[in-house]
Amino acid sequence: MGRIIVEGKTKIIEEDVGGKVRVVSKPVLSKGDGKVRLTLEGKDRWANRTTCNVFKLLAKQNIPSAFWEQIDEVSFSAYEADMVPIEVVVRFIAFGSRLKRHPEEKEGTFYEWPVVEFFYKDDEEGDPFLIFDLISRKWLMLDAKKPPKEGFIREMPQIKTKKGRIIDHETIIEMVDIAEKVSFILRDEWEKLKVLLVDLKMEFGFIFKHGKIILVLADVLDNDSWRIWLMGDKIQMKDKEVFRLLKEVTPEDRNKLKENYQWVAEATEKFLA
Repeated sequence: MGRIIVEGKTKIIEEDVGGKVRVVSKPVLSKGDGKVRLTLEGKDRWANRTTCNVFKLLAKQNIPSAFWEQIDEVSFSAYEADMVPIEVVVRFIAFGSRLKRHPEEKEGTFYEWPVVEFFYKDDEEGDPFLIFDLISRKWLMLDAKKPPKEGFIREMPQIKTKKGRIIDHETIIEMVDIAEKVSFILRDEWEKLKVLLVDLKMEFGFIFKHGKIILVLADVLDNDSWRIWLMGDKIQMKDKEVFRLLKEVTPEDRNKLKENYQWVAEATEKFLA
């Protein structure tokens, strides 16, 4: 075990050799910006298996990522990334918090082209919604649970990575391009298994590779990262949304959550067939 660089709600990042880190999944589910947590035996194994399968699939499609290789049942190796403090969400269908910002949209509506949204990673502020103003070249921070005209919080002249790299317009375009490609790849793979990909959240970072600094897909892509509905039926959702909707967790609920995470891990094995 290396030195712990950072510990989050559902994973630990440890120092490794050769400019890499070890990403260790925890058997934990969280919701409400981390205020509610549930220990779920086996979740660490299923989450790690899922994310490794997804990154291996994306590598075959030449998607740049920080992923290096799976280490064991609960961890994988990755390039150490200077993380962009923005969560990028790609939506194929109107659902979730999108409807609070756009109450004029009907739940379940398919978009002609996927919608890409940005959220500032800040649990204390509730991960505010972000808009990049092309005229002022500033970021507008808004309440993610209100329509944009009602939710203005403040302007941010710049957003930077931990190491001070400014997230400029070119970086935004590059993130959107990668995010859309990833979403289409995963949508098509899930479709083969009769599963509808509703939306997907991603994170990005900068790594040093082949003598230069490049923007890559980073963090994890597991069953906490998307919404997926078996047979396109919301009632048959298989993702973390099941946990979000629970007011309390019964033994039956706990078993259902385990079944879902295991099912998804096993299903993503078919991505590599």
